[in-house]
Order: sequence, then C-alpha cells, then structure tokens
Amino acid sequence: MAGILDTIRSRVSNDPVAQYIIDTYRGAGGLLSDIAQSPQAQYFAGQFAPGAGSLDFSGQMPLAPTGEQSIMDVYAAPDRLPSFKQNLSQGNYFDALLQGLGATGDYASAIPVLGTVLKAPKAIQRTIKARKPINQSTQNINIDSNKIDPKFSSRIIYDDSNIEGGKVSNEAQRLNKLTGVVESRNLDVPEISIYDLEGKPFITSMYDRTAAGGLLTKINDIDLNDPVNLRGGQDYMFDLMNSGQVTASEKNVISQIIKYAEALKKNNKGVDPVFIPWRMSPSGGDYSTQTTEAMLKYAAQNMSKEEIKEFNRVIRKEGRKVAVTKPHPTDKEKTITESVLVKIPKFKGIENPESIDQLYNTLSAKEKTAIQELFDKSFRDRGSLSLPEARLLVSDQTQLLAPTTGIQNVGQIDLSRGLLDFSGHPTYSTGLAGEGIGRIKEDVQIYQLMPEVAAARKAAKKKTNAYKDPRSPSSGDVRALVMKPYGGVITDKVLKNLGL
Repeated sequence: MAGILDTIRSRVSNDPVAQYIIDTYRGAGGLLSDIAQSPQAQYFAGQFAPGAGSLDFSGQMPLAPTGEQSIMDVYAAPDRLPSFKQNLSQGNYFDALLQGLGATGDYASAIPVLGTVLKAPKAIQRTIKARKPINQSTQNINIDSNKIDPKFSSRIIYDDSNIEGGKVSNEAQRLNKLTGVVESRNLDVPEISIYDLEGKPFITSMYDRTAAGGLLTKINDIDLNDPVNLRGGQDYMFDLMNSGQVTASEKNVISQIIKYAEALKKNNKGVDPVFIPWRMSPSGGDYSTQTTEAMLKYAAQNMSKEEIKEFNRVIRKEGRKVAVTKPHPTDKEKTITESVLVKIPKFKGIENPESIDQLYNTLSAKEKTAIQELFDKSFRDRGSLSLPEARLLVSDQTQLLAPTTGIQNVGQIDLSRGLLDFSGHPTYSTGLAGEGIGRIKEDVQIYQLMPEVAAARKAAKKKTNAYKDPRSPSSGDVRALVMKPYGGVITDKVLKNLGL
C-alpha cells in the first residue's frame, strides 16, 4: 500500500487535494494495518467499490460502524449519511467537496489510480470519524476579562461603569459570563528554541489569533446543531486538515510571499526559507469567516423568531453603516476611514442554513462587517453574541493576552510545490506549501529579528518619537508589516541582541 501511495504522490505532487489524501493516510495511525479483522477497515475498503461514491452523493450510504457493530449490521441499519445536497444546505462544505470527489471517482474508475485518489479523501475522513479519536479532548472556554488584551473589546476601557472603587464594568461582567466548549483535535506541536534557527533565512507575514484544530460545539448553554470548525490562525500549519501547508491567504498575497522567498533562497545558498508569522491584534480575526459564523449559528438557536425576523429585515432593507479603511493616496503611513451604508437584500436569513453558504462564498468583507456590527450594536441584548464575545470564542485561548507582533510558530516553506490553488480554508483560497516545524518557547517580537527594518522604522519616526523599540511598535509600525511580507536571516548577532 505504501508503494502505491508513494507512486501517487510522485505523480500529483503539485495537487493539494491529493497531497491531503496521502498525508491524512500517513497521519491515521496505521489505519489499514488490520484490514482483515476490523469492521471499520472493511467499511473503509467498501468506499472504493464501484458506485460507492454515487451512493454517498445521493444520501444512500450507511453510517460507519462504531463499537462492536459488524459490517452486516451497518448495512442493515436504516440510518444513512447526509447527501451532497443536504451537506451543502447545512454548511458542511468540506464534506460536500469530498462527496463530489467520490462521485467523480465512480466515473473515473476506468483509470484505477485516478479513481482511487478521488475516492480516498472521503473514505479516510469517514473511517477516522468512526474510530474514537486517539488524540482528541474537550477544552472548556471560561473568559476572565482581567486576562485578555483590552483590544478584544474597547467597551472594557470606555464603558461608563468602568472599574472604579472595585466595581467591574458592565462589559467586563458580560465577558466574564461567557463560556464555550471546543472539541480539540489536540495538535502535535513540538517546542523549539529561536536559537535552533540560527543561520536560517526566514520570511514573515501576518497571522490572526483564531484557533485551529477543533470544533466549537457549545456557546453558553447552547449546544450548536452545526459546530464551527476552527481552522486558524497561528496553528493552521499543524492542523491535519491543512496538511502540506504553512499558511493560506488570497492568491496575490501568497504570490508575494513566494516571490520574496525565492529571492531569499537565491541569496542564501539555495536554502528554502522558514515561515515565521507575526501575531495580529485581537480584531485581526474579524475578517475570518469563523467570527461571523459563530454569531450566525448562535443567533439561529438563541434569538426569538421575532428578533430573527427583525434582524433579517434590517440587514436587507435598512442596512448598517460600517467603517471602511482605505490607504491614503499619498502617505503610506496613514489611512482614510469612510462610513459606508451596507445592505444585503438577498441575505438568506439567520434561520436559513444557506446563510452560511453565503458567508463562505458570496459575502464581501463589508457585508460580513455589517452583519457583525448589527449583531454587536443592535442585538447584543436581544439574544445574539457581541462581537467581542465572538472574537474570544473563536480565538486560540493561549493568545488572549499575547503581544501583537509577537512570533509563535515556525514552518518550513516548500518552494518546490509553492503556491497551492486550493487551500481548503473557508476564508482564504490559496495555500503556501510546507509543513510546521514547532512553537518557539521564547518571547520574541518580529521586529527583533529584523534590525535593519526596525532601524528604518525608527528613522522614519524620529520626528514624532512614536517608535520606541522593537518590542513596543506603534500602530503605524504594525500597519507597515501588513502592507507586504518581510524577511531576513537569523544571524548570531540577531540572536545575541535578543538579550534572552
């Protein structure tokens, strides 16, 4: 079996879907080793039979065996898995994608290797789901407003009832009541030292604080009918769902990173650079679909029918004013903020699962912001989550108080595969090939690794004295990092200057 998989890998090395199939198999813990004895393995093998993909596509595939069920019991049971159409309507787009590949595999079965490759993703995913995950755990989210970056919610700072005489602000009280449950995939992230990277060329770009490697299954006392899949974020490169990638973004951003990485490689004896993303501010994850998805799914189950109807009416007909930030036409250090009225006349409605399909595929950044703002400003006391609550729920809980522009994870870029047209991420379409290396144990900020860039920023800020040191960047310094990828080489001098 390994030989066949290696053959497939050699033929489809630039195909991220096929890469996902192979890497998922290798991470499955020897799933096929007991194929003769295990009902789960027998079920897995059955997924490759002619017509299996079409049965699954139409909703006629039985559930995978659990516990002591025999394979005969499985096929005799009345329950069936959701069809392609049902998965789409419920927002299960990854499942639907794999079903589509499986159905295509039936038509491609005349070409044995191709048919097998197309059917393998869904078969692997379904059989792994049937087995009790070896490395899965439950994470309880309990927010302490004293242990989060205040930028998660400006109301903590500006609330009229702010902390005075031992009193806690209304916003802090609200956040302290927030709870959630995440079914974690327990990512395997080795701890490394920044000193392990001496001599390495590196490239950096932004990463938000959203969590990866789990399902948000419960918010407060509401068990979500359809959990929010947490895709990350800093830990994106370590999640099995993103195997073979170090990051995902828009195609033009990944193209920029690759162009810079190739130049670094050329100037450093042909060594592929490592990827060291810097951490964005708490609001950096608002662009990700995870934040809005959590708000929509919670509202669908917690808001009254009357409030849902009113929300739908307002977003469709009245709209919501949102702040849109644009680059200044002449000064790169400045931005222009405009207030724009945004309506979504064709919004499917909170109660309609197709609204999640809209979120993933058609809503613009302005429209996502309008939904977030309407929930936050007008419905936070009418059954919805506030925007700060949604941010906190979908964030990596280890980064709630972590410094902006700090570094965390390191991945090895694979320039031989380069840009991946299909990332699998619901927000960011394009992937960058590579794999995670580990998590840096020291407290380091990205400007500390780029002394020349830091010196240039300091010179530019000399008149205003806004730039203090590499560990205290101003908002302008953070914005400069957003504008393009940066990089360098982690030299002995750079490491000595860290002062650790």
